Order: sequence, then structure tokens, then C-alpha cells
Amino acid sequence: MGFKYDQTYKLAAGQDNCLRRITMKKRLSNIDKAIKSWKHKRVLDIGCSGGMLQKLLSSQCREVYGLDINLDQLNETGIEGNYICGDAMRLPFKENYFDVVICSHLLEHLPSVKKSIQEINRILRPKGNFFVLYPIELFRGATCIPDMLIHGQKISRIRKIHLHRLSLKKLKKWISDTELRLMKHKLIFALQPMYLAIMMKIQ
Repeated sequence: MGFKYDQTYKLAAGQDNCLRRITMKKRLSNIDKAIKSWKHKRVLDIGCSGGMLQKLLSSQCREVYGLDINLDQLNETGIEGNYICGDAMRLPFKENYFDVVICSHLLEHLPSVKKSIQEINRILRPKGNFFVLYPIELFRGATCIPDMLIHGQKISRIRKIHLHRLSLKKLKKWISDTELRLMKHKLIFALQPMYLAIMMKIQ
């Protein structure tokens, strides 16, 4: 997630982007349907960017944390709360700390998805939920193309932005040696169709 990546996505991640707000509400509505009550839950959004998801969750949860590796994005959120600059593959939290962990369009960007999932397994409480939203792509990086065109970036860079093309098969492989179990996997119809995977930590 270097400088070029941040510049490419600066407009798309901005809080004043109407289409992004609509997309975030769509993602949240599908997450929210999976849990009866958020009121007593401690939630972490990894790859929180401009903090839109936290703002939508703040009135429903006991505590909401956001983590992003891009310090500039965190400084521009304009939202008070628990925002932390950190690495998704080395999470700065103690074991069994969160009730819910959310990765919305994040895992495809990480050098090691396996390391990140192992860390999420560590910080998630027993019976806690892990939500993964990821893009449907015919080829790796396909959904980056509109943003690349908007920002005048070279299309050839899409495979440097999306390091993985996620799939249900890959998710099952990555969680196979953790305490996470897949509970649900479904298609979400949105401006850009995506998948939602819901997992639970068991013991």
C-alpha cells in the first residue's frame, strides 16, 4: 500500500464521494442482517480507510475500532473514535478482544492473506464473527479499472493493487488451520457485485 496506491484510491475513498457512501450502506445492510444485535459488541474494521463504516456503526455498537495502514487516510477521517495506524498482518491487539471483525474489500490487497486471517483468528473471541466482503472479478484487478481510468493511472498496474483474486475455495483453504468456520457465503447485488463470507470462531 504505497504512495501510488493511496493516490489512485484517494477520490474513491473520500468521505464526500456519494457512490462510496451508497456502497458502504449496502455492505453494512448485508452485514447487519447476520447479527441480531450490535449494541453490546466490540467491532474492528480492518482497512477502514476514511472511516465511513465506523460512522455507520457507531450508533449500533458498544465500541468501534478502525485500523488502516495509511496514516493520511486516518488523519482525514474527521471522526472521533478508536482509529489506529497498523498492519493487517500484525494486528496490535490482545487475544480474544473483539466480538466482530470486518474486512471489506481488503484481503485482495494484502501480501499474505493467510497471515492476516491467522491474526484475526487470534484477536477474535470464541463465538465471534468474521465478515469478509470481496469483489467478484473475472481476472485479478478487474474491478480496479474504473478507478484507474478516473485517476489517469496505467491499467497495467491493476495486478499490483489486487494481489489476489479471492474465491470461496481460497477462503476455505486459508481458514483450514484456524478456529474459524465458514457459516455463510452469498452474493450481494450492488453497483459492483460482491461476495459476503461470514465465519465464526469456535473452540
